[in-house]
Amino acid sequence: MEQCEVGVGGKSGRILAVSSKFDGFKRETLYEVRAQGVTPNRAIGSMKKAWMRCDYVHSLASEYSKMRRQIKDLKYSAKDIEAFSLELVAFQNEVGFIWKSGIFPSALINNCDESSFVIHTDILVQPVDYIGYRNTKDITVKGNANHCLGCRMKNGTITVRGNAGSFVGDEMKGGVIIVEGNTGSHAGSRMVGGEIHIFGNHMPVISSSFITGKIFFNEELVAYK
Repeated sequence: MEQCEVGVGGKSGRILAVSSKFDGFKRETLYEVRAQGVTPNRAIGSMKKAWMRCDYVHSLASEYSKMRRQIKDLKYSAKDIEAFSLELVAFQNEVGFIWKSGIFPSALINNCDESSFVIHTDILVQPVDYIGYRNTKDITVKGNANHCLGCRMKNGTITVRGNAGSFVGDEMKGGVIIVEGNTGSHAGSRMVGGEIHIFGNHMPVISSSFITGKIFFNEELVAYK
């Protein structure tokens, strides 16, 4: 089992204990947030069908691979992905939603030819794990992220307009993660490259398993190897 499988592995207990610290950014009222110029279309319907074919399992890597197979022939744009993120409120009662709602959009993004993407989490009651999993693109998250933001990220950027949970940049290989709010513990866990920039009110707790890379807190370099 992969170490960064927070939602489905042994770390879930201690992570739940810290998740309540990151609720400072106010969520918008459900269903009232809609991005300008984003309207549901046939691509959204195809994404929903692919979502429903991807069931909850106990292996992050195998489920991600299944998601990539389910969406590889779909035709969609970055705007369609943004619109789909707004539709995720309808699935919040599903088992495994917390991590699936991060992994599935990540698969959509990594499978898309475009380079810049927007994901909305500010309308969700449940937190979202694994946003930007294996990322190589430029992602803006409007709202909070939960645990394992940018897990196994290879390149690109992830900018969170809110807080993030624990294990930011878990096994990160390259690219840049920017969190405008606070983060949880174990930042840079098994990180081997790239940069993490945190601009919150509280100094991040750097993981003891941090290997190489750079972590900044309010533009001050706080971890480097």
